[in-house]
Amino acid sequence: MATVIAKLGAWTPAQIAALVFGAWWMGNGITVFLATQSTFSALGADGTVNALGVSIAVNGWHGLYHLTTGLAGLALCWRPSGARAYALIVGLLYLVAALFGLFVGETVFGLIRVDEFGSVDHAVEGVLLLVAWFVSPTVPAPAVAAAR
Repeated sequence: MATVIAKLGAWTPAQIAALVFGAWWMGNGITVFLATQSTFSALGADGTVNALGVSIAVNGWHGLYHLTTGLAGLALCWRPSGARAYALIVGLLYLVAALFGLFVGETVFGLIRVDEFGSVDHAVEGVLLLVAWFVSPTVPAPAVAAAR
């Protein structure tokens, strides 16, 4: 366990963000399919997920959106350059989706059902990823040799 924590201590903010958001969004995506009538054959079926006392409007496309961005985060968190690219691209994607949801309507990109709370949540997530991208070095610091 100490070895895992030591390795995480050497990670960039983008790597940590990709790991945390990847796991978070994988869980969100799975929850959408378990808690609603949405299935992979009925991605447009609207539903509501109650999370921590808050009702969130979703559909299968919303769940698939979270599954794919979550899986990408988990896949790319292991390398600083991949995690940094992920933080920039997915951060911008979530921010655009949030703005689209807030100003255009309840269906983002013509597919993903979202309400105002979900749009604000996506905006916060997008901004946090962009901050992780901004503060992460473009070239990772060299590994420090283990103390003898």
